[in-house]
This record gives sequence, C-alpha cells and structure tokens, in this order.
Amino acid sequence: MGVWHLSGLGNSPGALTVPLTYVYLLLKAASKGDEEAQKFFEASGEVSQERKGAPEALIIFTSKELIEGQIISRDITDNWFKTNKGPVPKVILEYFSKLFKKLRDDGFSEFYREGWLRYVHFIAVDHQDLYDCFPKCYATMNALREKEIWINMVGGSNPINASLILSAGFVEATAKTYYVFESDTSCIHPLFDRSVDFSKPRAEPLLSKLNILPFFSLDLGKLVRGLNRKFLERGEKINIKEIDSLLDELELPRQYLKKLVSGGWVGIEKDMATVGEMLERWNRMLGRIREYPSNYSAWKKWASQEGILYNLTPKGSIEKSQAI
Repeated sequence: MGVWHLSGLGNSPGALTVPLTYVYLLLKAASKGDEEAQKFFEASGEVSQERKGAPEALIIFTSKELIEGQIISRDITDNWFKTNKGPVPKVILEYFSKLFKKLRDDGFSEFYREGWLRYVHFIAVDHQDLYDCFPKCYATMNALREKEIWINMVGGSNPINASLILSAGFVEATAKTYYVFESDTSCIHPLFDRSVDFSKPRAEPLLSKLNILPFFSLDLGKLVRGLNRKFLERGEKINIKEIDSLLDELELPRQYLKKLVSGGWVGIEKDMATVGEMLERWNRMLGRIREYPSNYSAWKKWASQEGILYNLTPKGSIEKSQAI
C-alpha cells in the first residue's frame, strides 16, 4: 500500500517538484538505515509493511491550459540536472525522470517494483473558483478515503488548497498535510548549503525544512449529512430537539449547536431551526455533481465522463482520458 499524493499546481513547477523531492530523498535515507528518516515514515502504510512511505499515485489539480501545455515555464532554475524550460508538465516529468535515475540503486528498488509511480493523473479545475474546485476535490477525496493520502500545500491556488484540506476533513479521510518553504520560487529542487549525496542523503537537513501539519477533522461531514436528512424529512423548519437527537446519535456534545449557529449552518427561531446560509452554500457546491464516486475505479470513470481527467502515459506524454 503506497501513498497517494494530492496537490494543486500553478505556473511554478517547483511548488510540486521541491516538496516531493524531500519525500524521495527521505525515502532514500530510510533505505540506507537513517533512523530519523525511518521514524518519519513509521506511521505510514500497514503494520506488516516493511517498506513504508513510497508514493504510489500523484493527482494534480490545475487549469486545463496548464495541463495541455499552453502555459510555458520560462523562469526556472535547476542546478542539479539542467532541466529544460517548457510547458509545466513537461518540466516536471523531465525533472523527476532525472531525479529517479540519480536515486536508483539495488537497495532502493524494493520501493518501486511496479515503477516509481503507478498512477499520475491531472484534474482540470477553474483554479479561481471554489465552487468548481471543491466538488472535484471532494469527489476525489471521497473515492480515495480508504487510502493513505498526503496533501501538498505548496502548489496551487487558495481555492484548490482550501478545497483539498476541507474535503479531507468532511469525508474523514486519513490525510497528512505538508509544505516546504523555499526563498527562491524559481528553483525546482531543494536549496541546501552543501551538495546533496544522492547515494546516502541525511535526514536531518531534510526534516528541518519539510513541515507536517497535524491532521484535523471538522467533525462536520456526518453532521451536515444528518442535517440535510432532517430538513428533507421534516421540511424547511425542524425542532431544535431534532438537532439534539442528531448530536446524541453522533456522540457530539449538545453545545455543538452553538457552533452550527455561529458558523451559519443553521438559523434559530425560538425553538425551531432553519437551513443556514452555509448549509445552503455547501449543498449548492456539492449539488454540482449528481453522484459522488466511492472508489478509485468509479472515480476514473466519473472524471473521464466529466472531461476533466488527464493521464500520464508510459511514454511520458499527457493524454485526456476518454469517457467509456
């Protein structure tokens, strides 16, 4: 069982390549016996799994123009491999191809018996529109909820990143959120004071710059679905006791009602509750998709039918997935 990395992506390929490079360098360090690197990945994967933390899939949310190569990345710096300038996906693919060749050795190959990444998908979104980003991120997170998910917060617009982290909380997916800060955003590899030993990197300088945010759950996914069910069954207004009953059912304190009111999820009129503006907004966003996929296969079919799924082919090109 590998890790599924989800990320937004803008015009700077380094926002994707730099954080993932830290992950791969830490994996190489772990394979060489570095205890700090091994500790970093110890919570990853299944209990009996020996090699933990290896990326299995990469799903990138970005604009259709960027995916199809219409956006050229001209301002990049690569002192490691001299990656050529060009369309953003091409820059990323060329860089990782060179990185993987540099890291490859017999002891490290156990991580990648089926290739460095089994799946690389691009999802086309309107990166400026939360109402477009959120349903697509939510659909993806819902389909992958049983998998190990890491979310890269460096790349992508605010609507994309907000959609990813909110989706993880609402569908209660097990997700790890990470980011790296580099002063030179044009550089597509990490910046260190000294050269990197690709044969045996050290975890200590890597871990000092790779930041992991603690996972949080909004405790609202089941609650919001329950509220919708109550209003659907009872009408535009329901008695507050109905919400108290729902909170008891979900083992949430009844004081949670105050959060629902202050957050705009419900309105209160005496002893009756009405649909709040936030709940209406939530339903409008999710209502853009008729049925949400519940697994990876269903997700691929759904995304293909929506015309938003692009795949990295074995030959290194990006092709739009055709609806079945």
